[in-house]
Amino acid sequence: SFYKAMAEDPTHAWLITGNRALETALGGAARLLCQGTGEKPCGQCKGCVMRLADAHPDLRTVLLPEDGKASSIKVEAVRDLRDWLAQASQYGRKVLVMEGAERMTEAAQNALLRSLEEPPAGAYFLLAGEEGGLLPTLRSRLNPLRLGGEGASPYQEAMEPARQQILRALGGDWNGLSSGYSGKKAELGPVL
Repeated sequence: SFYKAMAEDPTHAWLITGNRALETALGGAARLLCQGTGEKPCGQCKGCVMRLADAHPDLRTVLLPEDGKASSIKVEAVRDLRDWLAQASQYGRKVLVMEGAERMTEAAQNALLRSLEEPPAGAYFLLAGEEGGLLPTLRSRLNPLRLGGEGASPYQEAMEPARQQILRALGGDWNGLSSGYSGKKAELGPVL
């Protein structure tokens, strides 16, 4: 599986396509940023707590607006992400999760390509999207993971033990914990 491969030899760049691609990318980020010694993500270590609170300094997510009006991800946004990647990691690994990677402009893809070819130490790129809109040179630098099928995502399955433990600690049910989103949103400004 993807998570087993990441645990044994985490590859720095993935293109995840198909059903539940974003949730799978977020699950990969959760495992990469977990500092626990057992099963990952543990939901209890400092890395997991910061990620669950959307406050992990080594995680950036680029998410499409919920209204679906974004037509492209511009080069300026990718340059901002490259600047963030160039800064030292505070906890050993930096993880970029990008939804709708195929919506990057050609200039944005070329800017990201430079970071993929010479990645900063400890940097991981988990792109969720479709292959069709990506330049062949960019696709060639990404390890493909094609998902299919229905049902719970690997991320939801991996997070369920930690979610249940947090719910027990809170003494009730908090549906907000099942959303799966963690991390800081990249400041994209208008994504048109």
